Amino acid sequence: MSKRSARINEDGEIRSLYQQLLRSWNDRDAGKFAELFALGGNVVGFDGSQMNGKSEIAPVLSKIFADHLTAS
Repeated sequence: MSKRSARINEDGEIRSLYQQLLRSWNDRDAGKFAELFALGGNVVGFDGSQMNGKSEIAPVLSKIFADHLTAS
C-alpha cells in the first residue's frame, strides 16, 4: 500500500470513528460512546470535568444522560 493510500484509509477510519462517536452521543448511548475509547481514554466535559478510562466514561455519561437534556 502506498503512503497516499494508507493516509486515505486512515482518514476514512478517523471519520468513521467520529461519526460513531456523534451517533452514540445523539442516541444518548453511554455504553456505545465509551466503547469507542481506548481503555485509558479521557473525556473532558463542557464544564472542564474529566472522565478517565472506559470504566468511568460509561457510568458518568449514563448519569448525565439520565439527569440532563444534552445537545446534539
